[in-house]
Amino acid sequence: MSQRALDRDNSTTRIQIFGVEHPEDAFAVAAAGANHLGFCPAEDPALAGFQPCIAASDARALFSELPDQTATVLLFATAHEDLVLRTTEVTGPDFVQVCWAVDSLGPEREARLRERLKPVRWIKEIPVGGPEAREAALEAAERYATCADLLILDTHADREWIGATGLVHDWRISAEIVRSTSIPCILAGGLDAGNLRRALEAVQPWGVDSYSRTNLPDLRKDLDKVRAYVEVARRFDAERNSRTR
Repeated sequence: MSQRALDRDNSTTRIQIFGVEHPEDAFAVAAAGANHLGFCPAEDPALAGFQPCIAASDARALFSELPDQTATVLLFATAHEDLVLRTTEVTGPDFVQVCWAVDSLGPEREARLRERLKPVRWIKEIPVGGPEAREAALEAAERYATCADLLILDTHADREWIGATGLVHDWRISAEIVRSTSIPCILAGGLDAGNLRRALEAVQPWGVDSYSRTNLPDLRKDLDKVRAYVEVARRFDAERNSRTR
């Protein structure tokens, strides 16, 4: 599955939806057209109490029942190599996504950890903010593109780890990273059906991610919002592809 998920074909925007720990949500979001489903493992202490999490053994059972074309993504906010290795081995995802402080391990250690996890793919989160943080974001993307399969460009909050802010960052910086990096990029940070088309036009990413703005108040997924999000992306793809024929 991971090999197909990394097809460099740019005719289809890959859609990643996080927060699908409930089996009913996972199946419904997959049926709505999401390509990647994102899960937070209960074994990661940094995620405790933050959002719904799933035990590794439950995740493994759920992953085995999902459609073959749906890729699974396991997120870690704690930069503990043994934790990542143990939990990934039990769970068996297609991708591991790491959102710890950007240089907690550094490119060389992340490269070794990625190698040990193969064939699981490695998604590295890069914090993107405003113009004052442009150089740091570009430099981090350049360094970590050498030791990841994908970069996810997300808005950084005032905490040790990245993501799940519901805030939009400066898309001009993300667009610059997409143009300059050697690996595919997923755009994240405050995306919903209302702003997704503008984001796609501005950044031209390989994929897009949504968590907070496709949630219900109880942190279950709002399936109407998910379907609207998918529809915007697919309409954008169809119009872009018609122009390039």
